[in-house]
Amino acid sequence: MSVNHGNWHWIERNCLKWAQTHLKRSIMLIDPKESNGMTVTSVVSIEGQADINQRKGKLITVFDLQFVVTWKGTDLGGQPACGQISVVDFMHDTDLDELEYFINVDNKAQQQSASKQVETQLIPKIKAILSTFSQDMLNENSKNLLNDSGSAPSSPQPVHKAATAQAVTPKSPTTSSSSLTSPTSPPKKVRTTTVNLESQFLCTASDLYDTLLNPARVRVWSKDSKTDFVAKKGEPYILFSGAVSGTFVDLVPCSKITKKWKVKGWAEASTVTITIDEFDDVGCKMGVVIRGVPVDEEGVVKRNWEGYYFEPIRGALERCKDIPKVTPVVSGKKGSSDGWRGWDAGKGKGVESGGLSVYAKAAVVVVVVAILVATIAGSRL
Repeated sequence: MSVNHGNWHWIERNCLKWAQTHLKRSIMLIDPKESNGMTVTSVVSIEGQADINQRKGKLITVFDLQFVVTWKGTDLGGQPACGQISVVDFMHDTDLDELEYFINVDNKAQQQSASKQVETQLIPKIKAILSTFSQDMLNENSKNLLNDSGSAPSSPQPVHKAATAQAVTPKSPTTSSSSLTSPTSPPKKVRTTTVNLESQFLCTASDLYDTLLNPARVRVWSKDSKTDFVAKKGEPYILFSGAVSGTFVDLVPCSKITKKWKVKGWAEASTVTITIDEFDDVGCKMGVVIRGVPVDEEGVVKRNWEGYYFEPIRGALERCKDIPKVTPVVSGKKGSSDGWRGWDAGKGKGVESGGLSVYAKAAVVVVVVAILVATIAGSRL
């Protein structure tokens, strides 16, 4: 059995199961009497990684966790309410003042009022639990990681031999170093899966398409004022302050968006295909297929699309009405994916590439109708 002399070598201990049990127990113990009747009713999931590492005699915690809990209580008006809290990125270096979470209310009419209750009554209690998580993990999981009896190995001393009459030719540095180098194993292949999502919106396909690709509108629902990109095949984009990035693969106006989509920290990008279908005059359905999602990230991806795309977009549609649309370039055939150009707000009209203005077309129609009316009237006389 090898001994880790002086605690010199890297040792890693997986603490995910402990983290899941510890967080679930701690969060469920939040006292409703201390949170104005607001209570956590269940812990739906806790996913991610949690490890303690030992290197050169030092213990450090490394974790990246996401969890979802359900809650119930009342809104500001005293009406019963319930929903979910999704904490999307609790890491070892997270500043709790900047903790990312999403509050969902089952009854959308209570979203604002009930969210304020959760924000003031439950979130501080959850943050208090998270503030001691790292030390709690060390206290309960670091036993036997440090070898108290061991001592750091002494530096090797050179061996002096008596000189001989014939000099010994030293080995070349290349030969010496290569003999000490062990072959590296190929990187472990990440198992992936396909995620299918669907959501409905009370808007036209044109409105939804523009809200997904117009940077001015994206800045509203993503809450990222620095978002800027060109919605064109082959062009890159960055969302959520760099948490998501990718490249546009294909754009079919008001119908389909295909793009590479990569979450920060993933080894490979996934492929996202968004389809938009109108089901009546005031509504449309968005279908999302994400291929190449790491298997252990499936649940997180589903929750984050609901919390960072679907819900915020629904809430932003009304606010985006005053933002001019960015309309697709028309190249004479349906489904062109050449790129985008802005609506000519200064002149109050849009001009199709190589065609007549909207007003010019309207004038032609009026003239044709007038000629037809005159012809019919003349024939009757």
